[in-house]
Amino acid sequence: MKRNKLKKLFALVTCVSLLAGLTGCGSNTKSTGAQTTGEPAAKADTSPNSSPSGDDNTLKVGILLDTLGNMDVMLTSQNTVFQISDTINDTLMGKDDETLELYPLLLEKAPEISEDGLIYTCTLKKGVKFHDGTELKADDVIFTFNRFFDPSTGSNMTWLCDDVIKGAYEMEDGTATEVSGIQKVDDYTFTIELNYSFSAFTSILAASPLAIIPKEACLAAGDKWGLETYIGTGSYKVESFTPKEEIVLTKFDDYFGGAKATDKIVITNMDENTGLMEFEAGNIDVCTLPTSLAQDYLADPQLSDNVKYQEFMGIWALHFNMAVEPFDNKLVREAVAYAVDLNALCNDYYEGAHTPGNSLIPKGIPGYDENNPVHEYNPEKAKELLAEAGYPDGLTFKAAVKNTETIVECFQVLQAQLKASNINMELELCDPGSWAEKRKQDGGTQMYMITWYADYVDPDMFLYLLYHSSVSDNFANGFSSQYNAEDSAWYDAQVEAGRKITDPDEKIKFYSDIERWLTTEYYAEVPLFCASEYYMVSDRVTGVVYKSDFLYSYENAVVNNR
Repeated sequence: MKRNKLKKLFALVTCVSLLAGLTGCGSNTKSTGAQTTGEPAAKADTSPNSSPSGDDNTLKVGILLDTLGNMDVMLTSQNTVFQISDTINDTLMGKDDETLELYPLLLEKAPEISEDGLIYTCTLKKGVKFHDGTELKADDVIFTFNRFFDPSTGSNMTWLCDDVIKGAYEMEDGTATEVSGIQKVDDYTFTIELNYSFSAFTSILAASPLAIIPKEACLAAGDKWGLETYIGTGSYKVESFTPKEEIVLTKFDDYFGGAKATDKIVITNMDENTGLMEFEAGNIDVCTLPTSLAQDYLADPQLSDNVKYQEFMGIWALHFNMAVEPFDNKLVREAVAYAVDLNALCNDYYEGAHTPGNSLIPKGIPGYDENNPVHEYNPEKAKELLAEAGYPDGLTFKAAVKNTETIVECFQVLQAQLKASNINMELELCDPGSWAEKRKQDGGTQMYMITWYADYVDPDMFLYLLYHSSVSDNFANGFSSQYNAEDSAWYDAQVEAGRKITDPDEKIKFYSDIERWLTTEYYAEVPLFCASEYYMVSDRVTGVVYKSDFLYSYENAVVNNR
């Protein structure tokens, strides 16, 4: 059942008339999978109940793997790698698939916290084995944290907790060879000392980049770790890996939580169109479903039950570089906010699949205020603000756009909306690698779109980790530049104080107030929508979950061919 993508008329007009204005950065072609669009190779049965390629107990997944060049979770910030790693590796604390509620995973129980909130005492479960048969010990945990903060590793996720753990900064700047705040008590017990009390630290221990790895196996693999060798304690182990094309996982019979029901998981690189065609042919069990096609599939009696929907604890937002013109001027940032029609974007173009953004803190995170109004769409007000800022005839700027179909389409809609306010947004298409580099440079881009999800369920993930001066250079927002230095210093003090709040009600009010200042007074960015997504799961499979942290969970899948 081959379908053409459904587009809104104004989006089609935008696409035809404005594509000539797109500029390239790295690759300027659409990201495609290892398989090409066209008729699927094997079409033995067009029912989602069929067994893909005759593999009775194999889960087959077709998603984009263009960022899966290495399995090493420390070397990326990409969710595709995180969800693969979560199947192979375990973290000290786990998150429930449905609720994201924390639970001890590699630990016997949640860490014991000292009265001053600075010392976390952790006890590992005994008998946990890595895929090579060695037992998990405290030395592996200490090695994992040291490797995470070692500058030679090249991790770009250390901002998760380098300010928090004692000695992490010294490790990063080369003045220490190990993290002083992590100490072994015995083979199964260790302590983590913090620089200050931080109420969300236990949540950070469940973040994917802190998955525990085996010391000896990693050292032996050297630079082949993550490419030819990748070992964890997880419920599935690596059978084969072809970077950016395919990964094959087999169940780990000695998994400490008990062997899983599905024998094998095969994840293959496919663009969305190919994935849908392969799904309808019965060749794969799971694929993504573009929002623009969701209503079409929901109306199809043969496929409607296969459509799944998930709202995420995440936000899409226009992210300004406040260190460069024209966004060093708050009036210009405010003008862009008035020039974006969020209701038209979410309710018309996305047919109600997304909720218009009224906060940088997404729904489900403490500090989200459902009573915040969606920002007013007012092109005339936008023009007035531009004139006041010194742009009476409008302005032109460039946005760095990650060259994926969903991001480009969203930008094209916004591009058309901004024109009504005399704002010309040129789109600079970038491959994921080039885009990531621009995101790190204050002068690398004037604007980009940030898609930010909850690695840990706390407002700190959204307000500290995006805008505190110690990490803001990772996100090219220019908040700590000379134009904003005084405000940035004030903001730093606020979010630092927020980390120490333990009373839930106090915390909610504190963060909601800070968020309103950041987005509706300072206009540091424009929240667009609370993210959500549709996906397809075949009738023969249960237990596949697209979690609200934007990560697929495959390990509890059950394949039923009877």
